[in-house]
Amino acid sequence: MIYDKSTEYKVYICESKFFPGSGDYEDEAQIQNDRYIKCYEIVYETISKEINSFSLGGHYEKLEEAIKEVEGYKQFKKWI
Repeated sequence: MIYDKSTEYKVYICESKFFPGSGDYEDEAQIQNDRYIKCYEIVYETISKEINSFSLGGHYEKLEEAIKEVEGYKQFKKWI
């Protein structure tokens, strides 16, 4: 919904067991390779109502890191 030139949308923080690596051969192995660990993935609701899809916002090893990332966006208003 649009209010005073802002848009509301949902953000989900989902627990996952897959932490994707960068795939970059110049990175350290822990960053380069996929890992199967408990982690948290940020998922954004698509703002467009014409397309029912989601976009990913990254993976984090700790829930606190994912929360901090979401709250750090200047568009962030509140948790519901």
